[in-house]
Amino acid sequence: MIRALPGAITALAVGALLWIVFNGLAGVAEPWDAPTFGYAYAVALVLAAGLGLIFPQQGWLAGGLVVWAMLPVMTVQSGLGPLMLVGVLFLFLLSIPSAFLAFWMARLRRGIIARATR
Repeated sequence: MIRALPGAITALAVGALLWIVFNGLAGVAEPWDAPTFGYAYAVALVLAAGLGLIFPQQGWLAGGLVVWAMLPVMTVQSGLGPLMLVGVLFLFLLSIPSAFLAFWMARLRRGIIARATR
């Protein structure tokens, strides 16, 4: 668990920065309210892939946390409301592709390292 901490902290920090900047540029409190949300999500997927390469032992976790970093950002900017449960479900669904992408990138890196050490 301790080994996963650097990757998790990095993913949360990078993800929070992404969503704060995106919300500020888009002028929305919740990222998916912006018409350009797809672009920000694509950036989140690229970040997830990169984190999977950087942290190969816990890539899937780092990838998923990039998207989950949206939750505290939205809570601070919008507050808790009656649709928070729907938002959490939506975040869960959005984090699945980023976690899988980071997992496969981490696996790719582990394979490259294994081949290089033969």
